[in-house]
Amino acid sequence: NVVSVLVDQVEHLFNHRSRWRYDPFNYDIEYVSMSSTIQQEILAKVPRIGDRMHLIPPATNTNRNTTHPDDFPKAHSISWIASLLGDQNIEQYMNVMGELPEGYELTKQLLVAIEKTGNLDSYRNDPEQVVADLIRDAFGWTIDFYEMQLQNVITNRQRVEVVERLEPLGLSLFGNPAWRRLLTSNGKIFSALQPGPQIFDHSQLKNIYDNSKISINLPQHHVVPDAIQYRVVDIMSSRSLLINKANKNSDLYRFFGTDCPVPTYDTLEEMERLCRHFLTHEDERRALVAACNGLVTEDFSFRQQCLTLLSICGIQPSLSGTAKERIQGKIEYIDTNLFNR
Repeated sequence: NVVSVLVDQVEHLFNHRSRWRYDPFNYDIEYVSMSSTIQQEILAKVPRIGDRMHLIPPATNTNRNTTHPDDFPKAHSISWIASLLGDQNIEQYMNVMGELPEGYELTKQLLVAIEKTGNLDSYRNDPEQVVADLIRDAFGWTIDFYEMQLQNVITNRQRVEVVERLEPLGLSLFGNPAWRRLLTSNGKIFSALQPGPQIFDHSQLKNIYDNSKISINLPQHHVVPDAIQYRVVDIMSSRSLLINKANKNSDLYRFFGTDCPVPTYDTLEEMERLCRHFLTHEDERRALVAACNGLVTEDFSFRQQCLTLLSICGIQPSLSGTAKERIQGKIEYIDTNLFNR
């Protein structure tokens, strides 16, 4: 059976804080990745699973939404479905560092390093292990876990900046409850954040995209830069134009061709310029949406991905007959701490 699919990081499911991060790849099972970079990273560390490591693209509902034709008024100029990251761990850390001038300065230094390189490799490889020892002694964290916490801080800073840049253009932000902590201090977040429960249902996500002129994607700072997420193909198959983070080595071009027409940005300033441009050039926007729609074929459907996964497991499903009723799929979340005991 397929237990989990690695989407955009090695630690997608398992807790690696107290062991070698590649230990879970020593089981006699099949492994599936949606990132060619992760696939190659794992194979370099655990080469013996070469014939059991598979690459597949993200999947989506490829049925076109006919209830919202192109000339249907869009409810959202720009939509963004994004979480504000962090938990009590980073809150506790910042609380403590705020009391310690030396720790506060060190934190600023390390955040600059994360912004520049995306990681703490230079500190991880420090022979004196100053940072690693400090974090272990003070909080019981490994440097890998600490790195992830600081990456979340950078992601949150970028996400707040995105809202401040795009709210004047009509941004509709659909987020998790963590955004509400900023409602009393940031008027643009108050204006952009859409009230209501957090959205998990895939049909609701697609409905938002179908009712948006533009939908943006800003991956988390710790995500492998070459990977593409489910939301990328969700938006490409919708009536919204995807504005995506630039990366010339992205799997976007592996799965959709080197001439994939998705507009991309290097900086948040460039993202803002692209949004302004396509909000005022409707013919260009529609042409790109149509081109993207044409690329998301049945090969990217949930049905095809299920058939691929079954084939990887050596299962040949019976395709005779037709289902009497179609069950609407949905995302369900479970407590993964159960797997870490």
